[in-house]
Amino acid sequence: MKITFVTSAIAPMKEWLIQRKKNGYGDEASLRKILSLKAYESEFARYGDKNLPVCTISYEEAVDFFLHFTDKTFTNKRLEYKRDSFLKFYDNLEKDEHLITDYSSF
Repeated sequence: MKITFVTSAIAPMKEWLIQRKKNGYGDEASLRKILSLKAYESEFARYGDKNLPVCTISYEEAVDFFLHFTDKTFTNKRLEYKRDSFLKFYDNLEKDEHLITDYSSF
């Protein structure tokens, strides 16, 4: 069995989140470009499985989440569940930035 980790979206998403925090808003066109990367293809396949016991996450719902996670309650139960832990991550982004690594060079 071969396991492949696609990590090419780590650096662009990290930079997008840093800019979002600096600017107070996120650039939607850049976010859509990042979420269209091959690295997210497997994530949307995994979260888009209709047989999951909880709500699926579509591309559009992911865009909405990243643009509004600081100020919106989500009807998608999975996104709402993830919101608190993501907010903690986001709030500590500068402090923990050195822990976010792009492993694409491995």
